[in-house]
Amino acid sequence: MDLIKIFKTLIIMRHLYLLTVFFFLLGANSLRAQEWQALYNAALQSYNNEDYSNALSTAIKAYQQVKGKDAKSTAYTLQLITANYSMLDNVSEALPYAQEEVTAFLQLEGEQSKNYAEALKKQINFLLTANNITEAYTKSATALKVVSTVYGASSYEYAVLLSQVGQINASKKDLVKAQEYFNQATALLEKIPEGGDDLITVLLASADLDRTSGATQAAEQKYKKVLTMLEQNDLKDDPRYQQAKTNLNQLAVASTNTNAIA
Repeated sequence: MDLIKIFKTLIIMRHLYLLTVFFFLLGANSLRAQEWQALYNAALQSYNNEDYSNALSTAIKAYQQVKGKDAKSTAYTLQLITANYSMLDNVSEALPYAQEEVTAFLQLEGEQSKNYAEALKKQINFLLTANNITEAYTKSATALKVVSTVYGASSYEYAVLLSQVGQINASKKDLVKAQEYFNQATALLEKIPEGGDDLITVLLASADLDRTSGATQAAEQKYKKVLTMLEQNDLKDDPRYQQAKTNLNQLAVASTNTNAIA
């Protein structure tokens, strides 16, 4: 199974920033401000009702009303747009808005802003899912720095981002660096109660790297741990279970053939 799709499922859908209604004043008597507020509120209501297509189209209309006229309203409207793109799994159209969101919150709230950190996380995830590895790699250092500062270097948010950056480096064929990020993510997720599902994904990715680099014993241990964790949670139907089982069996066959030749 494509690990990028696994990360997309486990991360995009889980880590959207909690949206609330913002009553911004662009001018008490401004008809355009009133139109924007009505559109924004309608888009947010549709988002909360899980009507993401309608929420997106309405949010884009709101953005067109406010773009270049009010920095705060623009930033939060962009946040709502990218949230809907995430839920609709439409990364190609999301990318330009994601970059605007990053820039908007950096200018509005600074690099220690939670909204800025969340925008960076979303952007990395969009780029990874779109297989835009070069740009994701370029932006990953900033994202790691900001998320570590905002949430802490032992946080769940930082651990998940480490796992994504590991996947980015693996896609660039820098397996050593990728494994370093996976190891860091694993160490953090093992200590975080809510990190179990993400831990399974990272262990599976790490085992695949071990297998590719010839570290078969380490790979076997990780595949077995993945199987055990999924079995303990009654998740044998999870695609990762079959993937780990198949890869473990292939390692066993390869080992048997090697011993027979020897």
